[in-house]
Amino acid sequence: MQLEQLNKLPARWPLEQGYRQLRQLDALWPDNPQVRALNAQWRKQRELSALSTEALNGYAQAQSQLQRLSAQLDALDERKGRYLTGSELKTAVYGIRQSLKEPPLEELLRQLEEQKQTGEVSPTLLTQIDTRLNQLLNRYVILLDTKVEQSQ
Repeated sequence: MQLEQLNKLPARWPLEQGYRQLRQLDALWPDNPQVRALNAQWRKQRELSALSTEALNGYAQAQSQLQRLSAQLDALDERKGRYLTGSELKTAVYGIRQSLKEPPLEELLRQLEEQKQTGEVSPTLLTQIDTRLNQLLNRYVILLDTKVEQSQ
């Protein structure tokens, strides 16, 4: 019975529970410096453990850069005699690659599936997956907590 209930809990539950407990402590002892320090420490740990907002933008930046490059290429079709230099193309491709330098969690999971089929799973890959999943989960809960605070 308890295992079924645990299975139904969202992955973010332990972190949300931490935020709920801190809000309860703050409601009970709003002027207590220890509660304030604990709250600040918890939020700092969550922020440090979360995926950075810059890292969240990689996919969107790559999409934007691809859209610009596509527009440039389309514009070349409209103007006879106009061309894109190799250097311009290389610069555009480099910018896109930089935006995609960190593989998304989906790609790491694809690599894990591939490695499991060969029978050799890299501990480094497992660490990367755990780290990325925790980073995403922390960022997700931070965003939800901010949303909850704003609506109260």
